[in-house]
Amino acid sequence: MTPTARRRAVRGIPTGHDRIADLFSRYQTRLTAYIRARLGRDYRLAEDLAQDTWTTICTHPETAPVGGDPAAFGWLAHVARQTISRHYLRTRTHHEHPAPAATPTRVSRTPSDMEVAA
Repeated sequence: MTPTARRRAVRGIPTGHDRIADLFSRYQTRLTAYIRARLGRDYRLAEDLAQDTWTTICTHPETAPVGGDPAAFGWLAHVARQTISRHYLRTRTHHEHPAPAATPTRVSRTPSDMEVAA
């Protein structure tokens, strides 16, 4: 535990990980439903992206708001939208490969070919 976290624990201020645990217990179902609604009801992908959202949040626990904060879900939704955007950018750049450019072929026409075509 860092000295700052220790001071907060002594004062009764929740640490970042405590705030994340509180946010998770309050908003996990709601966040998954929010993501699923934005994805067009793809439940599996929504579960995966919800997990990615919580993983992102856990990497910076000091930025997590207190669970009782009215803006807490708005903050979670913001992180979820960023996670969804990253997902689509990754899948678009990973799966979409430009088609190889067609090399133009020259068709040489002889005078006899032109007569047949006419």
